[in-house]
Amino acid sequence: MAGTDHEDSTGRTERELVKSRERLCWVLEKTGVGMWSHELPLYRLDSDAQTRRLLFIPADAEATVDLLWSRVHPDDREKTQKAVEVALREHTFYEAEYRVVNPDNGELRWVHSAGQASYRADGTPVRFEGVSYDITAHKRAEEERETTIEFLGLVNRSQGTKDLVQRAITFFQERSGCEAVGIRLREGEDFPYFETRGFSKEFVVLENKLCVRSDSGRVVRDDVGNPILECKCGSVIGGQFDPSKPFFTEQGCFWTNSTTELIASTTKSEGQARARNRCNREGYESVALIPLHVGEERFGLVQLNDRRKGRFSAEVITLWERLVGYLATALSKFLADEALRDSERRYRAIGELIDYGVWVCDPDGRNIYNSESFLKMIGMTQQQCSDASWQEMLHPDDVERTMKAWEECVRSGASFDIEHRYHGADGQWHPILTRGVPVRDDQGKIISWAGINLDISNRKRAEQALLRSEKLASAGRMAATIAHEINNPLEAVMNMLFIARNDEHLSETVRQFLEMAEAELKRVAHITRQSLGFYRESNATAPTSINGVLESAVDLLKSRAKAKRAVIRKQCDEDVQVIAMAGELRQVFSNLLANSLDAIEERGTIVLRVSTCSAFKDGERCVRVTVADNGKGVGESSRQHLFEPFFTTKGAIRTGLGLWVSKQIVDKHGGSIRIRSCSEGKHRGTVFSVVLPTQPVTDKHADAAKA
Repeated sequence: MAGTDHEDSTGRTERELVKSRERLCWVLEKTGVGMWSHELPLYRLDSDAQTRRLLFIPADAEATVDLLWSRVHPDDREKTQKAVEVALREHTFYEAEYRVVNPDNGELRWVHSAGQASYRADGTPVRFEGVSYDITAHKRAEEERETTIEFLGLVNRSQGTKDLVQRAITFFQERSGCEAVGIRLREGEDFPYFETRGFSKEFVVLENKLCVRSDSGRVVRDDVGNPILECKCGSVIGGQFDPSKPFFTEQGCFWTNSTTELIASTTKSEGQARARNRCNREGYESVALIPLHVGEERFGLVQLNDRRKGRFSAEVITLWERLVGYLATALSKFLADEALRDSERRYRAIGELIDYGVWVCDPDGRNIYNSESFLKMIGMTQQQCSDASWQEMLHPDDVERTMKAWEECVRSGASFDIEHRYHGADGQWHPILTRGVPVRDDQGKIISWAGINLDISNRKRAEQALLRSEKLASAGRMAATIAHEINNPLEAVMNMLFIARNDEHLSETVRQFLEMAEAELKRVAHITRQSLGFYRESNATAPTSINGVLESAVDLLKSRAKAKRAVIRKQCDEDVQVIAMAGELRQVFSNLLANSLDAIEERGTIVLRVSTCSAFKDGERCVRVTVADNGKGVGESSRQHLFEPFFTTKGAIRTGLGLWVSKQIVDKHGGSIRIRSCSEGKHRGTVFSVVLPTQPVTDKHADAAKA
């Protein structure tokens, strides 16, 4: 009876143990945990179905230890084996994380294993048991988190578009392991590669542009005017995708692990329309095209290419889409900032083309920006202008009316238009026309003031020159009138002197006095004739003696030459005539002589030379007149501007029009005028050379002279 009870008790215990083991297996299976057991020494794996599935071991295969280690990733195999050896040798708990590889498709899976050995009394291990479970999702999330953190750090460290793109390409290539990576960005209407890594030069050249073009080179457009884009890149950028197709994601990313199989299995309607398929022809099997977009705006893409198949998975593409989203956000900001800076540079450049440029004030009238040219002119910084110091640079006579007008404009919102004078860094007063208008927002509120500063120095000088010219013309008319009135009685006086001088009863002394008086009266008569000649000069050309013109010019300036005790030497071997307007030529040589007299020191020397030459290509005879002096010379910087209107090296005492007018006259006569000058050394001085044709000027010669 006792034996029967013992047997019943043992049977119940075994049945309970079986049920308990079945419940444990059921729980482990539902939670994805597999059980395994190794008899020692290691040879054969005794495991459940879950462990076999986990380690990619077929159900009908003999689960040897060698087969087990063949499934472990080569990079993890050695460290996992060592973990087992240490646990067995040191009687410790075994725990390891490692990757296993599916030999059929290369799928990777992360596995966590834990176990412990049982030992004989002498310490010899006899059995090694434990569990394993899939931690791929956890590892992937961990890796994605680390990858995301690393990428965001990369984005934050970037300094502009180019730097960010270069960093991103390096990151994507290293993390994806792909052979070639490229980033396209919008440029005008197209989307060329901004940066590539790993693609051949030929590939980049052939694939660079996406816009379809006609035979004439024009961009082909769709019905609404948008440019038509080629290639799968164009479809992705254009937002033309069908997420129901296996090669598109919900976000519009295209990817495939085999371009060859994709091309063979799809039709034009499914994705081959306008396809170039150059990636496939270049041998790239794995291709991913991930759009760069912010909201609905797509402005480029990231391209990953590899000649090996199976480089991507849905999980990997999801990660790349998320990272490219971060990249797109950063790039859009950089691109917007750079576009704004480019716009500012363009408008500043345009502003600098205006004399003294543009200015901007805040709604209250405080200056916040001036063009660099204006700041240089007044010798101040922007900060000084913003602190209202610009008012200190106004001419004292202009301050009150300028500030009153400006304050009224700020109060009323009217436009600002005023002429005033600023004291420049060069010590001169610069006349400026300042104009400005209020800038308003959509509600009409003034948000700033903007305007321009116009240099009106030339206009003011022209006005002054015109006034002087009118005064000179009036003086000329008056001088001609006076000369005419003097001329008649002058002739009568000279006749009487002639009669008196021929009186036989005159003493020799009186006769000499009469001769001196007659000579002086002849000089007065000559001056009156010259005055009448200047005013009544004919506008028609006529044969004109160069020597005669020079003589008259010297006579006009004789008093100035005498005052400086200047020596004027004439080297005129022959009297050459030209067909010209004598009065205008006299004006030219008078200007050149006057300049030389201004330049020389007391007792200085001026040399006049007349010679003939051949100046034109057809060998036509010309005359060259040079006016040379040993004065102080003209600096190189000034020589470049001598023939410009209103340019003068003599300050306010001259108009700056003499040489400009002289050049106009010489050009009109078909000639040329040149200058050579030296302002240092023993050969200091200036030589003006005027070349004139001896025959009437033709249009051809006039054009040649101007050229």
